[in-house]
Amino acid sequence: MGRFPGAKLGKLAQEVVGLGEYTRAMIVPRSYLLSFLFSILLLLSSCGKGQRKTEDSGPSKVVPTSPEGQGENRVIEGVVLENLPGREGEFFRNEKKKQEAKWAKQGWFQPVSLDLGETSIGKTAHGTFKFRNPTGKAQSIQQVSSSCVCQKLILNVNGKLIPIRKEKFKPIPIPPDAEGSLTIDVAVTDVSKKIGEVLIRLSDPDVPVVRLRIQTVGVDEFEVSHDGKAERSYWLGTLTVHQSRPLRFDVRSRDRKPFQMKMPDELPKGLSLKLRQDAKDKAHWIIEGTVGPGLPTGPFSKTVEFETDRGARVTVGVDAMVAPKFVVEPGYLPLVMIPKKKGKSAKVTIRSLDAQDSFEIEKVSLENLKLRRKALDPKGFELKTEVRKPGHEVILTLSVPADLEPGPLEGGIKIYFKHGDGVRLIRFVGFVR
Repeated sequence: MGRFPGAKLGKLAQEVVGLGEYTRAMIVPRSYLLSFLFSILLLLSSCGKGQRKTEDSGPSKVVPTSPEGQGENRVIEGVVLENLPGREGEFFRNEKKKQEAKWAKQGWFQPVSLDLGETSIGKTAHGTFKFRNPTGKAQSIQQVSSSCVCQKLILNVNGKLIPIRKEKFKPIPIPPDAEGSLTIDVAVTDVSKKIGEVLIRLSDPDVPVVRLRIQTVGVDEFEVSHDGKAERSYWLGTLTVHQSRPLRFDVRSRDRKPFQMKMPDELPKGLSLKLRQDAKDKAHWIIEGTVGPGLPTGPFSKTVEFETDRGARVTVGVDAMVAPKFVVEPGYLPLVMIPKKKGKSAKVTIRSLDAQDSFEIEKVSLENLKLRRKALDPKGFELKTEVRKPGHEVILTLSVPADLEPGPLEGGIKIYFKHGDGVRLIRFVGFVR
């Protein structure tokens, strides 16, 4: 075994104190250890001598022995030895590899690492590590600790099943030459790699610690795609109230074995779907339909779940943005600087987004008109309405009169629409100077 750089004597031992992290300790010959303990005793016996009286004729004074500027409280910061740069870090990384190789060769548990491959979401992966007591003597498992990924651990000792609980663990006796297994369950809840580690402390002085590692990758039991892309959500873009868009999802079982799907009892409003099985491939189902028309304005986001005969469900999502019948641009009117002698004008455009949509303005008015944060008489202000395309495009022009007092100007243009299309308020601000 290699030596720590700079160390002349002693062997390096390591002990696992947590998952993936290691603490190293130097084991030195007994003579060196005794010398070290003797030094400690000398230091302890000198405690209280850190303060001494000054030899003068006046009252005794206490002289601190701590270096000037150094606080009483000391802080010790730890580092991961494997992450050290240079030769030191390389040394500890090599030692870690040696320890892992030693774990792999120990006779208690085999193998020490299991790759369970892919596991469907919602299911539990099971990994089994065989074990035996190779010492010929009665031993015990002193402690078992595991990462949160490991949901359940069951030890089998000569046919006796012993559930291992993370809390209030009691040592488990292992008779000489006993054989059995340790089963670890890993719950798969999402699409990701799940890595679990279990640390087992033994009474065997030759093999005090064994680390077991288990991993699996969570996958969907069913592959969902549309337009050749592996996506469960369909973005349909922007559409109007009168428009509709087609959609299609392809669903295949990951194991390419036949399965059955069932339509939900109820579909979201505005969404029409049909379900059919591929006549040539029973492991392939097709979801197709349309979104719209008649959707409410604003974001449209719906999720639909389909039951299968395998217990797992197929979930697809449909998203779109439904535009209003018409838009008012800009929604906020910055007048910026308003020349005192000339005044200023600005325009607001109202237009429909679909030829099938139309609007009609009932009236427009100025609201909350203020100058220098004080109410202002709208006298001199003008609002002109220009109909460019009846029912489809209107231009509103706001004219700010000249000769207003300098200062901040604010207010709003309120537009009242007919046929239940509501009211819009366009705020404006500027500064007269």
